[in-house]
Amino acid sequence: MGTYILRRFLYFFPISFAVVFLVGIMIHIVPGDPIEQIAGDFSSKNDRIAIRQKLGLDQPLHLQILRYYTGILQGDLGKSLVVNRPVVDMIAERVIPTLELALSSIFLACIIGIPLGALSAVFNRSFFDLFLMSTSLIAGSMPSFWLGPLLILFFSVHLGWLPVSGRSGFTSILLPSLALSTSIAAVLIRVTKTSFLEQIRQNYVRTARSKGLGEFRVFIKHILKNSALSIVTVVGLQFGALVTGAIITEKVFDWPGIGTLIAVSIERRDYPVVQGCVFLFALAFLVTNLITDVLYFTIDPRIRINRVDK
Repeated sequence: MGTYILRRFLYFFPISFAVVFLVGIMIHIVPGDPIEQIAGDFSSKNDRIAIRQKLGLDQPLHLQILRYYTGILQGDLGKSLVVNRPVVDMIAERVIPTLELALSSIFLACIIGIPLGALSAVFNRSFFDLFLMSTSLIAGSMPSFWLGPLLILFFSVHLGWLPVSGRSGFTSILLPSLALSTSIAAVLIRVTKTSFLEQIRQNYVRTARSKGLGEFRVFIKHILKNSALSIVTVVGLQFGALVTGAIITEKVFDWPGIGTLIAVSIERRDYPVVQGCVFLFALAFLVTNLITDVLYFTIDPRIRINRVDK
């Protein structure tokens, strides 16, 4: 397994560099000029030329990207073109809020989705199952940018229970976490139900019941354990997506995370900040996938044997 993990680590930087390269090309293609943000509306043409030369934006695109790669290898993600601050410092300020939101969302999705999916499998084809599957289908179809304002209107404006936006304590994270976790919980309900139904029909479950084991023990010790691979896959992929893709939700709730930072930086055409955030996103997604694979090895020894032998 150690060889496999080392091999995966070697893939990290080529993939991350490729992502940064593509993003660097795309953000330069998008209309807009960061010099307008820096120089202001009343600057002269000569002032803008001087600023462009000072920042190196007058160089060809491939040289700008090569210079950025050189900085990454030295642990330097550059400086913001607009606020003239190191990108590493700007990202470091927002990592904790983003992780808080991602972890709370995935935790909320798990404590809702997994038990309800298990109950849906137990009461398969009942009215409860039909109601739960219909509700999960509707919940999974709700985009967070639509659900978020609805939650704000109901819980903050109408009831006055929770703050509208910002990060100011435990209560402020509830609404953005709920907006992000709803669609994930809906997916977990369906995946958990499918996995449980598949395991319930297996011979080892009938054998366990014939030995006199109680239903609770059969579910926890046998069915849940053997259904864990599917659940871990969904949780791992969704957590990576939460860390890297909560941009819209962070904007809706004015959450001071990396998603808000990259959204503002795209508006400003702040190239180094956008590329630095994307580089971090790529690494976060790769690390999440690696952790998911390690969990595979822990849950099912057969996967460990097959993977290592390869």
